[in-house]
Amino acid sequence: MGVFAEYKSTTKGMPIDELADLVLYRPLSYILVKLCTLVPVTPNQISFLAMMVGIACGIFFSLGTHEGFMVGGLLCSAANILDCTDGMLARLTSKGTLTGRIIDGVAGHVLMTAVYIGFGLGLLRAQQNDLLDLPFHPLLLAGLAGLSHLIQAALSDHYACLYATHVLGNDLRPQSEIAIFDRELNCLKSVKGKSLDRLMIRLYIYYTKIQQGSNHKALVRYDPDEYKKYNQVLVMLWNLVGPSMHILVLLITSLFFKPMAFIWYSAIIGTIWILLLYPIQAAVNKRMTGRFYSF
Repeated sequence: MGVFAEYKSTTKGMPIDELADLVLYRPLSYILVKLCTLVPVTPNQISFLAMMVGIACGIFFSLGTHEGFMVGGLLCSAANILDCTDGMLARLTSKGTLTGRIIDGVAGHVLMTAVYIGFGLGLLRAQQNDLLDLPFHPLLLAGLAGLSHLIQAALSDHYACLYATHVLGNDLRPQSEIAIFDRELNCLKSVKGKSLDRLMIRLYIYYTKIQQGSNHKALVRYDPDEYKKYNQVLVMLWNLVGPSMHILVLLITSLFFKPMAFIWYSAIIGTIWILLLYPIQAAVNKRMTGRFYSF
């Protein structure tokens, strides 16, 4: 297998992967993956390292200095590279596990929590030291940026998952996730030394059921070619406000110590973007109504 073909096999591909990932983060992750194959390292260990780097990122942001923001932005991107690396390594070496998927998700949540706590504290300290002139309270601005990031990333991920379900045949709905992890939990019940795995899976199932709420719609699937025709470009447009794009903008604005530019992107530009996309997506969904069939 050639280098490009091997690299491609470790990615999710367009349009599911964000442009920022395919152009920047995943190529760097692939280099790291190749280095990881030379040493006895597991995807889970990479995930834990990503968490540690994410926490360090928040600490540097909290310093509230130009240098602190520069290092924080670089560490945030480094954590994102590691976050890409664990999944790519799992796909390349076939060492991925269901508990690994949980750990990867937790690592992402820890990263973003650390980033925005540190970002808010850094803005507060920078304002107190007259390094920044902010229009509103620093913690309000950081919270607004974080909430916007969360909503936009959730929508981006939601439509990417729907595309994977209907075009690629990978059902990623909460109902299917619960069924998969329930089966894994039953398999581990009689296996000794897997108590931590069982606990993690139980917690993940509980968390997924909360996410699912009262949504128990029948499992349906659109025609793959038709769904791709109507949604391929839309998914790429949703990805312009995805998590990796936020991290890339955070990196650039942090290097120049322009945190308000990031807040403008996340809270204003990103919000306007999803308000423009949502009615278009709704119109496409309405047009697709009645053109699906059961799995």
